Amino acid sequence: MKNHDTLCGWGDRAKVAWFVENAETIIPHRREQLRLLAELIPSPCDAEIAVLDLRAGFGAVTEQVLTRYVNASVTCVDGSVEMVRIARERMAKYGARVRFCHADLADAAWRRAVDGSFEAAVSAVAIHHLGDERKRALYREVYDLLRPGGVFLNNDLVATPSALKARFEELNLLAIQEQDRIKRGGARLLEEIRRDARAVASGRPAAP
Repeated sequence: MKNHDTLCGWGDRAKVAWFVENAETIIPHRREQLRLLAELIPSPCDAEIAVLDLRAGFGAVTEQVLTRYVNASVTCVDGSVEMVRIARERMAKYGARVRFCHADLADAAWRRAVDGSFEAAVSAVAIHHLGDERKRALYREVYDLLRPGGVFLNNDLVATPSALKARFEELNLLAIQEQDRIKRGGARLLEEIRRDARAVASGRPAAP
C-alpha cells in the first residue's frame, strides 16, 4: 500500500514554485500576519534569543524574526527538500544565524534533528495539515523544547462557524483579489481565485 503523503503535496517542486511566487497574494494580509507573529515574541529587539520555526517553508517567518531581533538565531524545520533548498538560498545572507533541519513534523522523529532549547517557537499556515492526534503530540514536543517563560506562536487556519462560513469565504476571496490587483495590476475573477485555492488545498499546483 502506498504511503500517505504527509507533506500534503509540498514535496512537489511545481507546487512549491507556484506558492513562493504567489504567497503574497493568496494569503490575505500575509505580511501583517507574519509581522505580528514576530512582534508577539516577548523579548527585547536586541536580545540573543533562539527561535524554532516549524514547517518553515521558504523562510518568510524566519526573515521577519531575524529582521526584528538583530541578535536572534533561528532553527528552521521542514520536510520538503525543495522548500529547504529555497530557504537556504534566501537566508544565506544571515549566515550562522540560521540553521536548517530537513525533518517532517508528521513523524515524532523530527525532534532528533533539533538541538538545544528555545525562547520561542513559531509556525505559520502549516500545522493544520497534520491530523488532530499528531497536532496534540507535536504541541507536547514543542513544549519540551521551550525554555522557562518561552512561547509557542501558531498563525494558522481554524474552522469558521457555519453561520459565518459563506461571508468569511467571500471576504477572503475579495482580499486575495485586491492583493493580486495591487501586485499585478489586474483583478482576477473570484471563481478563478477559488479554483486555485482548491487546487492548492488538494495538494495540486494551481494552473499557470
